[in-house]
Amino acid sequence: MSTQGQTPSDILSKAKIAYSQGLYPQAMVMYRQLLTDHQLESEGLKGLGFCLQATCSHVEAADMFHSAISRFPNDPDLAFGHGLALQSLGRHSEAITAFDFALKQSPNHTAAKQHRDASNQALTSAQSNAANQAASAIPAMLPCPKCKQPMPARSRLCPHCGVMVDPIAGQILSGRAELIADTPAEKVYKVVSWLRIGFGALWIIVGFLIPIPFVGVLLSIIGSWFLFTGIGLLMEVGWVQFITYWGSLLAALGNCMSLFNAFTIGNYAGVPFDLIALTVHGLTMWSISKLSDYGA
Repeated sequence: MSTQGQTPSDILSKAKIAYSQGLYPQAMVMYRQLLTDHQLESEGLKGLGFCLQATCSHVEAADMFHSAISRFPNDPDLAFGHGLALQSLGRHSEAITAFDFALKQSPNHTAAKQHRDASNQALTSAQSNAANQAASAIPAMLPCPKCKQPMPARSRLCPHCGVMVDPIAGQILSGRAELIADTPAEKVYKVVSWLRIGFGALWIIVGFLIPIPFVGVLLSIIGSWFLFTGIGLLMEVGWVQFITYWGSLLAALGNCMSLFNAFTIGNYAGVPFDLIALTVHGLTMWSISKLSDYGA
């Protein structure tokens, strides 16, 4: 396309046509001619940047747009182009900043909104994948930094020597476990364990006192189960954590069904018990998932 003797506006029109037809080298030649025109210099820089982006020269495009923004900071398309180039380079945090700058200049810039959302999604996905890879790289059991015996990797209390440690970092936190502040999950875990022990012992005693043999035996069996699992949880026995987690899940589903039936037929007598039980089961599963590999 010859541009000899034509006005800068005509050259800009021809450059845009060449760009739309995918004739990027020809378009770049014409956009460069506009760099000497004071009124259309920003259009020339913008066109060159988008041509570089279209030909996969993303680094050059990012540099071009960055330089152009310093001279024409109020042009939202320059900021958008900068974000587009950064996005293509996988630099999503910087791209989001650029798209936000474009939207600040032009709140209705649809393309900037769409690409900002895409970068947000890509950034969230990358962070999630990195976290999952880091978690999956941690083995279930690691040696205790104090006694060298295998212990759950996510636990801080060694069941063998009773010392508070960080097996992942290989550090001894303290020689006395009671001096280390528990995390919320550890506090809930201990409360749930002691509740199981307490209620288990109570049901065993009640089972012996009830004169009805079948009911007494049933309560004693249930009490023994809760007492046994409560002690196992305190000792952080892996398979006890496993069966307690999934047992709590099944029990929680039973409570949900019971609540559904109660609200369906209008009989609310058992609702308080189901709500309390559902809460306890939920806290049990949550605390176990935080301190072990089960249910995580």
